[in-house]
Amino acid sequence: MIQSLTSAASALQAQSERLNLHAHNIANLNTPGFKAQLPAQQTAGGGGVFLSAVTTSKAPGSPLDVEKPTETNNVDLITETIGSIMALRAFEANAKVIKTSDEMLKTIAKI
Repeated sequence: MIQSLTSAASALQAQSERLNLHAHNIANLNTPGFKAQLPAQQTAGGGGVFLSAVTTSKAPGSPLDVEKPTETNNVDLITETIGSIMALRAFEANAKVIKTSDEMLKTIAKI
C-alpha cells in the first residue's frame, strides 16, 4: 500500500518535470538557435520513476538567412504539445492512484 504511494509520488514528480521541460521548449519557440530539450524517464529501483536525463536535440533548425550562419530553433510545436498532454494525463493518472491508495488506507484503518 505504501509502495503504491511512493511509486505514484515519484511519477508525479517526473511528470511535473517533463511538463516543465515541454513548457520551456514552447516558450523558446521563437528563439533563434534554441535547441529543444528532450526528457528521458527511467524506472527507479524499488518502484517508481524519475527523469534520468535531459538531452539537447541534435536536429538542425532551418537557416534564417543564407548569408548568416544563425539558424532557427528546432522546436516542433506539435511534438511539444503532444508531450505536454501525455505528461498531464500521466500526472492525472498517478494523482488518482494516490487518492485511491489514501481511500484504501482509511478503510483499513477503520477495521
